[in-house]
Amino acid sequence: MTHIFCGRHASDLNTLIMGRHYKNLDTSSLPFSYLIESNDESVLVPGINLRSVGTIRDAQKWPLRDMRKDPSRIDQVNFNLLSPYTILKMFEGREILRKLKSESPPGTVTYYYNNMKITGSSLERGIDLYQTGINKFLGNSIIKRLEASEIRTNEELQRRLTPDQSHGKGEWVDLAGLIARREMSTSF
Repeated sequence: MTHIFCGRHASDLNTLIMGRHYKNLDTSSLPFSYLIESNDESVLVPGINLRSVGTIRDAQKWPLRDMRKDPSRIDQVNFNLLSPYTILKMFEGREILRKLKSESPPGTVTYYYNNMKITGSSLERGIDLYQTGINKFLGNSIIKRLEASEIRTNEELQRRLTPDQSHGKGEWVDLAGLIARREMSTSF
């Protein structure tokens, strides 16, 4: 049984919450985590859900659960597990963990962030998992960008990798499955 009391903000990105959590907690910038109660403490295992087969299976089920009836489906729901929005959250999570580590004395074995305990090994693994997710998304994006290109020189490669639009820059938000730049979402 899980109990969360008012004043909590859990990440909307596959964060598993188990146990009773009584303190003000905020995991919104630490996606794909476990938040577990242990001896009345909230223990965070950042990024661990990125390794879960269940997370991948869930992402594969999302399009199948789409019950919209209109065949034209003009709303653009993004079912991808990794998107500019989730990657932004992984960048934030990685930087939070790096900052906790750099601001703590060498040899620290337990870290605290927003009333949550993070073990040293979980912190290190979280940094690595977020970096792996970021690398996968960026690598896939580069491959997609180069997919239909016949590149013969470094100049052609640089030209193909140079953004030809500015609409991808800035902070991204998830609007019920529509991934959009915050700047564009305010113009609706």
